[in-house]
Amino acid sequence: MRDLLFLAVMLTMVPLSLRFPMVGVMGWAWTALLAPNDWLFSFMSGVPINKVFAGATMISMVVFARELRFRMTPTLWLVLCLLGVATVSATLSIDQTDAGWVIYTKFTKIVLFCFVIAAVVNSRLRIHALILAVALGVGFVGVSEGAFYLVSGGGHKIVGNPSVGDNNQLAAGLLVVLPLVLYLVMQSEIRVVKLIGGGAIALILSAVIGTSSRGALVGLVALAAYMVVNSRRKLAGFAAMMMVGLVILATAPESWFQRMDTITTANDDNSFMGRVIAWKVSTMIALDRPLFGGGFHAVQHPFAWALYGGSMHMLDFVPTDPAGPMPRAAHSIYFEVLGDMGFVGLGLFVAMLASMAVNLRRVRRLAREQANLRWAFDLAFALQGSLVAYMVAGAALSMAYVDLVYVLAAATVTLRQMVEAETRVARGSALPRPPPGMLGLAAAPDRPALR
Repeated sequence: MRDLLFLAVMLTMVPLSLRFPMVGVMGWAWTALLAPNDWLFSFMSGVPINKVFAGATMISMVVFARELRFRMTPTLWLVLCLLGVATVSATLSIDQTDAGWVIYTKFTKIVLFCFVIAAVVNSRLRIHALILAVALGVGFVGVSEGAFYLVSGGGHKIVGNPSVGDNNQLAAGLLVVLPLVLYLVMQSEIRVVKLIGGGAIALILSAVIGTSSRGALVGLVALAAYMVVNSRRKLAGFAAMMMVGLVILATAPESWFQRMDTITTANDDNSFMGRVIAWKVSTMIALDRPLFGGGFHAVQHPFAWALYGGSMHMLDFVPTDPAGPMPRAAHSIYFEVLGDMGFVGLGLFVAMLASMAVNLRRVRRLAREQANLRWAFDLAFALQGSLVAYMVAGAALSMAYVDLVYVLAAATVTLRQMVEAETRVARGSALPRPPPGMLGLAAAPDRPALR
C-alpha cells in the first residue's frame, strides 16, 4: 500500500517538477529529510526517489532559468568556502579509503541543494511551501514515533531515522523542526489545521522524550527558554512551558528520569566522558593539522584514534581516562568539523551559523513595523528557535553534515532577500514626490494617455 501511495505521489509531482522548479524543491526537501525508501518494502524500495526529484528539479531550472533569481550572499559564500575546505580536507584525508569520499559526495549534494533553494525560493508562498516540506519530512517521523511511544506506554524504543541519524540525532532534528511546525499552525486560520498541528506538536514532543536523549532535554530547555523570553506573549509562553513540563512529569517512565539524572553527574558517566575523550582526540588532530584537519570522520579512523589518542596528555587540564582501543564518533558538531576540517573549517562553520543569526535578526528588525511582513517576522522568530535548538543540542551530537541545517541556511538567505526587497519598495513609495519645477527643472508637459 505504501509503495502504491508513493508511486501515485511521484507520478503527480515529478511531471509538475519538470515545469515548476518549486515543486521539485519541495519533493527534494521532503524526500531528503524523510528517507522514504526505508518506509517502503516492495517495488518502490529500490527506486532512488530523492535523486529523481533532484534530477527533475535541475532539468526544470535549466529550461526555465529566466524565472529564477539568484544572488550570492555572505551566508552562501561561507557555505561555498566550507565546501572548498572540505574538498581539500577529503583529498588530504588520513583515511584514504572510499568512506571519506562517500561523506564528501553527500555533503556536495547538500550544498548544491542549498544553492538550488536560494535560486528558486523567492516568494512568500514558496518559502511557506519549503517550510511545509521540511515539517512533513522530519515531522512525520516525529509524529509516527511519538504515537507509537504513547500507545506503548513508553515502551516503544525509538532508534532514529537514516536521513538524520540515531535516536539522539533524531531528537535534535525534531527540536529543530518543532518551531517551524508551530509557525505553520499559527499562520493557519483553519481550525482543523490548528487542531491537527497542535496534535502533531504534542506527538513530536513525545517522540523527543521517547528518544531518552539527554542532549535533547538540554536542547528542549534552551529552545523553550528562548521562545518564552523572546515571545510577544511571555506569560502565555511560560504557562505553555509549565504545562509541557507537567505532562512530561506525568507520562515519562521511570527509566527516562533515571537517565536524565545522569546529567547532574556527568563526570561519573562513562558515556559522557567518552565523548569528552573524542573531543580531545579531535582537538589533537586539529592541532597537528590546523588548516584542513584529518578528513571526514577522521576521529573514527583507527589509525588516527591510536595516534592522537596517545598524545592527549597535552590536554590533561581536562581530566579524562586514556583513550581506549575503540574509536568513537566526535559527538559534537563543533568538534566534528574541527577534527575533519581543522580550525579553518570550524571558523567557516561557526561563521555560517552566525550569518544565519544575522540574517534572521535583520529580518525581524525590518519586518517589525510592517503589517504586511508580520509573517516574515514570525518565521524569522521560528527559524531563530530552530537555530538555537541545533546549536545547543548539536554541541553533543555529530550532525554537522545533515541536510536540515543547510536547508535552513538557504531559507534565512531567501527570507532576508524578500524582506529587504519589500522594505525598499515600501520606502520608495513613501518618499514624497518633488513638485513640478523643483531643482530648477521645468515641469514635463502633459502627454496623452496611451491607447
